[in-house]
Amino acid sequence: MAYRETQHTQARKRATHARLFAAAQKCLVEGGFAAVQMQTVAERAGLATGTLYRYYKNRAELCCALFRHYTQREVDTLKQQLAEGHNVAEQLEHGLHSFVDRALTRPQLAHALIAEPVGPELEAERLDYRERYAKVFAQVIEQGIARQELPAQNATISAEALVGTVAECLIKPASQGVNTASLSELRSQLTQFCLRAIGGGSHE
Repeated sequence: MAYRETQHTQARKRATHARLFAAAQKCLVEGGFAAVQMQTVAERAGLATGTLYRYYKNRAELCCALFRHYTQREVDTLKQQLAEGHNVAEQLEHGLHSFVDRALTRPQLAHALIAEPVGPELEAERLDYRERYAKVFAQVIEQGIARQELPAQNATISAEALVGTVAECLIKPASQGVNTASLSELRSQLTQFCLRAIGGGSHE
């Protein structure tokens, strides 16, 4: 007869995993992926390093899990923000302003997700994230074309260009910091640039 874990055992494993993952999150937010080391995470969780290896076979797998956790939340939030506008200009304004604010509220995390040098496994995750992010923007562009707010264009290519622009514009402020006035200008200029890029004109 095959062994079946009791509900108590399953609950204990879930609690242990949550404890380890929370410790890894703290390491990431404070020091980027470079700070996410197996021994450090285990010590921060108050558990043995071997316990962490029961849940993640290596550091790369743990880092990828962290990356997916944060980036999926970003994609979901962007979808919600873009749904709030009545036209392309309002949608982009809501989405981009919110994204910039979130990124620069936790700049170390933003830099880690966007630009920190990483290994091939994480780089593959980063490419997948940018593709998922671009798909959300592509939907908005397609809606704008259908409503005749935007000229005909390849929405996928335009969306990929927007994602690249947003990421590039955030690298420096995420690594060096930005004051309130500069943040306001960044949000405004980035939104206007993205609108002009897809043929939506400037938004005042």
